[in-house]
Amino acid sequence: MPMPYTYRHASEEWRAWLSGLRAVTMVPSDNTLYTATEAVLKSFRARLTPQQALAFADLLPTVLRAIFVSGWDTDAPLQDWPDRETLRQEMLAWRRHHNVSPPDLLEHLLAAVPATMRRPDLDRVLNGIGPQARAFWGTD
Repeated sequence: MPMPYTYRHASEEWRAWLSGLRAVTMVPSDNTLYTATEAVLKSFRARLTPQQALAFADLLPTVLRAIFVSGWDTDAPLQDWPDRETLRQEMLAWRRHHNVSPPDLLEHLLAAVPATMRRPDLDRVLNGIGPQARAFWGTD
């Protein structure tokens, strides 16, 4: 079997991710885009069992997958599902002293992350998690 595309081209996918977000959001800093991306991915992960999280991670491109699982305490209690404003505050609070994310960056990320996945696979995984997961990403 050949090496999966996402492994062979991980750096190019990541640069394309940042470039695509920058084009849509006009946020010039890779650091800001990274911090907001990490915050949203880890906020979602905090609501999932390890099995659910790994099923979701399998759908992500390589670097987003690495961000999603990095530093994970699998024994941490699951958090309640947030409403949109709570999620926005979580994103803005991530590395609070270094985070200069504009508040509307959340909506861009909630659209951009699912766009990296095949929709039937995403639907299957989110349906397995439940309606809160679909609501989180706005796919319900």
